[in-house]
Amino acid sequence: MFKDERHDEILKLVNEKQSISVRVLCDHFKLSVVTIRSDLKELEEKGKILRTHGGALMVNENKDMQPFSSRRKQHAQRKVAIGKAAAEIVQDAEVIFIDGGTTAAEIGQFLTDKQKITVITPSVEVAYQLVTATNINVYMLNGFILKSSLSTIGSPYEGFMSEWNIAKAFFGAAGLTCEDGLTD
Repeated sequence: MFKDERHDEILKLVNEKQSISVRVLCDHFKLSVVTIRSDLKELEEKGKILRTHGGALMVNENKDMQPFSSRRKQHAQRKVAIGKAAAEIVQDAEVIFIDGGTTAAEIGQFLTDKQKITVITPSVEVAYQLVTATNINVYMLNGFILKSSLSTIGSPYEGFMSEWNIAKAFFGAAGLTCEDGLTD
């Protein structure tokens, strides 16, 4: 198989799965880690994928995905209730992670009475909600900003995450399959 054909196949696999590991690609193509990493580097330089530690993510956002503001209005009362319940289990002085989903974004508004907590998030919305709370430290993860989710993704923050002892993490899920479990 020629390199261009392999790149097309890699893009097809990434688009089907939303993300893929180097190991899966090595097994699929029967190629070395070095070759697959080189392919991923070239595809990232062309803006086709976003490399992550150990794999790649799809860059092209789903054109059918509604904007964050629209998705946030869907089941709004349920999302607020989930956000409130999640915030209630956060203890003072904890380090927590809040992902970039619309349900997770509801947690922030209920954290302002907590003392000395640290919030790590890829969410522009969560960071914006908490930036003025003097009792909360907010770390915004860097990376590629997905406009549809108002959050960052990618490998630039993976090293940063390993430096923290996170007490609680709050994630949303956009899908559920037998093969992959919960996904987003």
